[in-house]
Amino acid sequence: MTDRIRIRPMRPDDSQALVALEDETADGGQVRFLTRYKHDYYAVQQALRPDFAGLVAEAPSCAGVVGVGLMSFGACQVDGEVRPYGYLGGLGVHQAFRRRGIATAIVSELLALAGERLGPDRVIFARIQAGNEASLRANMKWANQLIRDRDRFAIGKTLDRAPQGVDGIAVRLAREDEVETIAKRQNAFYREANLYPSKTAEQLREWVGQRPCGEAINRYYVAVDPHKQIIAGAGVTLEGCLMTNQVVRMPWLMKAANALSRRLPAGTEMKRLNGQWLWFKEGYEAACGTLWSAVKWLERKQANLAWCSFDREGPLGAALSLPRFPPTAGGSIVIHSSPALREDSVLYCNTMMI
Repeated sequence: MTDRIRIRPMRPDDSQALVALEDETADGGQVRFLTRYKHDYYAVQQALRPDFAGLVAEAPSCAGVVGVGLMSFGACQVDGEVRPYGYLGGLGVHQAFRRRGIATAIVSELLALAGERLGPDRVIFARIQAGNEASLRANMKWANQLIRDRDRFAIGKTLDRAPQGVDGIAVRLAREDEVETIAKRQNAFYREANLYPSKTAEQLREWVGQRPCGEAINRYYVAVDPHKQIIAGAGVTLEGCLMTNQVVRMPWLMKAANALSRRLPAGTEMKRLNGQWLWFKEGYEAACGTLWSAVKWLERKQANLAWCSFDREGPLGAALSLPRFPPTAGGSIVIHSSPALREDSVLYCNTMMI
């Protein structure tokens, strides 16, 4: 029951209470982790989700907040059309207040807010980590479509040695005079991808120039061939400059596999970099893999873990050449859309959704 629970909009002065709530709301999937913030919580969320709404739940018997939910907004491609979206994430409830309908009430209010703001053409979706069946069941109460086991994460520690690349391919930061070309080729790569937020050159320039909390966290890298032609690209967000993730639970099989493969950094604190908008020119899959490996080397001082989300049935799965063991982490996508998305289309998968 939620009759004594008050749900209201998140405020900047909730930051301290929300940080305390993190300890009670670690993710319930295969890998369980907590988030540690280097800057003010609200400012970090605003930096990573420039257009978002947050709700918190309060209980008379508890200081601070007992629940939280976030939704970020934008526009994305859906079966050849551009439609407004709401991306649901950051949902958590204090352990002592679970099974009282708080999460359901928060999601209900966020969905109502999205309806008012985005209109009838909206598409709402969320990503659920593999193994988090409770969250999957809860989200299917509002969703009308489940795309299972397509979302994959390329996860690996940053490199302490320069990787062996492909002869003649160089990786570097993009130049200002290249942004128009990059935007065109990135959008062309994702032309048929559902949930992809198309980007203009100006939007990419603005993104690179952002300084949230005084930190220059966004980079755009390109791979060029011997003729200096751009053949692959990727945006990179140095999330570890704003917050870190502390692993508190990992399946024993994954632990054993990591002891052999050393894909994850030693210790439990993860300073993450997020790759987004990875693309490559047709026929240059190897260049994309070279680009991603080079990023993990070039940003080794800023991060110890590299993370990229992709559709396992799309072109990036082969380009990134992920090892078969240990298994690649991932999850499912729950969606509310009318009409439903075509499931034979490639999905744009990104945990930040910007």
